[in-house]
Amino acid sequence: MKFKVLFVLTFLINVLLAFSQDEGDDFIPGNEITKSSDCSGSSDAFLNKFNVITNYVPVANAPSKIVKINFIIMQKDDGTNNFQHDDPNDPTSDINRLITRYDKLCNNKMLNMFPSDPISGVTDLSDPKIKYLLNNIYFYRSDDGNSTTSSFSTLRNILNNQSPYSVFYVNNYNDNPDNFEELNIYFTEGGGSHSYSHGPSYSLFSSISDCIMCGTYGHGDWASAGGIAHELGHSLDLCHTYLGGGCPTSISSMNSSENWFADIFGVSYPGNAPHITSSCSPSWPDCPPITYPWDEDPFDNTLPMADRLTNNIMGNQGNTRNYLSPSQIGKAHRSLHLSSVRQYVVDNCYDSNNPILVNSDEIWDFNIRIYQDLIIDNNSECNIKCHLELPYQAKIVVKSGSSLIVEGSITGVNESNWQGQIEVEPGGELILNDGAELKFGDGGNILIDQSGSLAGNLVFNENALIILEESTSFLEIKGQLYIGTNATFTFTGDGYIKFSKPGNDLETEDNIIAGTNASFVLEGTGKNDKKMEIQQSTVHFPELAELRFEDCKIEMGAGSTGLGARM
Repeated sequence: MKFKVLFVLTFLINVLLAFSQDEGDDFIPGNEITKSSDCSGSSDAFLNKFNVITNYVPVANAPSKIVKINFIIMQKDDGTNNFQHDDPNDPTSDINRLITRYDKLCNNKMLNMFPSDPISGVTDLSDPKIKYLLNNIYFYRSDDGNSTTSSFSTLRNILNNQSPYSVFYVNNYNDNPDNFEELNIYFTEGGGSHSYSHGPSYSLFSSISDCIMCGTYGHGDWASAGGIAHELGHSLDLCHTYLGGGCPTSISSMNSSENWFADIFGVSYPGNAPHITSSCSPSWPDCPPITYPWDEDPFDNTLPMADRLTNNIMGNQGNTRNYLSPSQIGKAHRSLHLSSVRQYVVDNCYDSNNPILVNSDEIWDFNIRIYQDLIIDNNSECNIKCHLELPYQAKIVVKSGSSLIVEGSITGVNESNWQGQIEVEPGGELILNDGAELKFGDGGNILIDQSGSLAGNLVFNENALIILEESTSFLEIKGQLYIGTNATFTFTGDGYIKFSKPGNDLETEDNIIAGTNASFVLEGTGKNDKKMEIQQSTVHFPELAELRFEDCKIEMGAGSTGLGARM
């Protein structure tokens, strides 16, 4: 078969739920990340492993996931009727009160947890391994915003159409709250003292989560910190331990919606569910026969039905919210893997101690962000059919005899260009099928390794896509590159491919294999745009439909003799 060779080069050698006693629904969907038609979540891997709450309960050596938040203060048009941007050095200032609420949220509500009513046999976690990072405190002047109770659209519209009147800079992680890159917590002085929150979406991954705290200017810091912790719990997909307020209104619906847990209510169903609140609708037959006000003491065991009056963060006792059960913590962590709220976790949250191990064949037909390495071993196949996001430090390792098959997408956090590595060890295999998309950023790379006669393999099939966005992104072939039938091997971006097969035997260095009608095409943007580096004796190209290097540079290592094409 004839093939074309065009050398134009120089050889220079990446459910809404409004939770309060009043309900509202103001869900604003985003665009779902779907690179494959199969994101059904029907596989055994999803149903029996990645959707199981107990698998997300953090271990002792796991780092915390850090969720970015903003405080958004809505004053009146004249700057009154809410917290002020005053002297942060004054211990009585409003700024100090806000910082105190944040401090109590992080240090008193999310650390040193202990239950008022322990459940026998439950090993509680004092540290839920979830922390909050306060970006900044923003002050806006808007009568509409100041008077809002549950209208998220009103508050978002203000952010989208006016700049903050002032900003108290804390960490300045992003400094543009209208980008919604942090979870915004709005403080308004709307009627009453209810609070509201968006639960996360498990299908629309850019959906916005935010909270509204109403009428808290005159409240104590302890109660307000408990309220913030409660609403953020809803943002992490946690529901009330009592009935209503946007959550289930019966014990059976608590159970069916994964909100009844034995480590909260007792081993024998229904246990002491539901917990007591300040109000419960007479139309709900499972309501306890008594109510308690929000400031009742859950540690007073002399009270009637005292075991239903608890200090759970998702309960109703505002001053004493200081506990989440292991199952609640696991469910919150699951949401940070599988739902839209994961977008607020800082990009570099990475657990180097607890990799995900695939030791049998798994199909990943679900959209997930992981926070650790992925290791495929034991002659297993892992098939990424939907979407996988990883922190920039992470690696995917394909062990000898195992395969990573990609039909969906692999990227960094929030679809960014990934700075990590896919390492295919000798004897392992990376297969990119139709629809596959890999996005690499600064330093991100794929290594197809070889040791002795045992080679790793990259199979590049028709319509696969590799993005090497930065000049430091690369694909290194020490082992074998197989170009599938009718496929054109290429990549986009400013990166390059590197051939570095060990040894110097000119006759055996055929590390490119091609199927029928396959092509190899590299296109650059000028003579200084490196698209290929050769650090082996020679690169032999097999019979191809097309071999083309256009407007780019190829660098030859000291021991390389050039390119060869087989007819």
